[in-house]
Amino acid sequence: MSKKTALRLSAVLVLIISTYLAFYNSDEWAVNNQKRIEVYNKDFPNLNANDRVMDLLEKAEYAAIVYPKASRVYPNSWFHRVILGNPPEGTGYTVKADVEFTVMGIEHSSITYGSEVVSIPPYPLFVALCVSGETGLFAPDNGYEIPATKEIIEFLKTLDRKKLTRENSSACMD
Repeated sequence: MSKKTALRLSAVLVLIISTYLAFYNSDEWAVNNQKRIEVYNKDFPNLNANDRVMDLLEKAEYAAIVYPKASRVYPNSWFHRVILGNPPEGTGYTVKADVEFTVMGIEHSSITYGSEVVSIPPYPLFVALCVSGETGLFAPDNGYEIPATKEIIEFLKTLDRKKLTRENSSACMD
């Protein structure tokens, strides 16, 4: 083999490896290592929490108070993160969470759902989700995940869960 052929072969090999590394998507979960805050304490004076919660419940098929344990971003390749800056369009976020209180839908001890949230918080969330297939859950739009304040938690526990069953919500239709 001539030096010229070896150099070309090396260049092609470096190009293939570089391309693979730039576009490789790992399937790693980022674990929530933050110190847990039991209840989100920030006040929302302009948010009528009860009305907001009822509005979300009317649009969703599953709702619960959850504590996010881990998240995954896809795609998460170097090219997507560094060059494109993880643009919202085309980026999917998945969250694994422990269910603390099921408001509406089938009770689970933990769920995994598609989300619009970029990072996972150290406090519980109220999530209102759509159901896709047997176990697939996803947030239909931004705003279906809100901090679980004391006011929201107390309000949810007063609701008659039997009257909250929803199937084929308009917000959940494709």
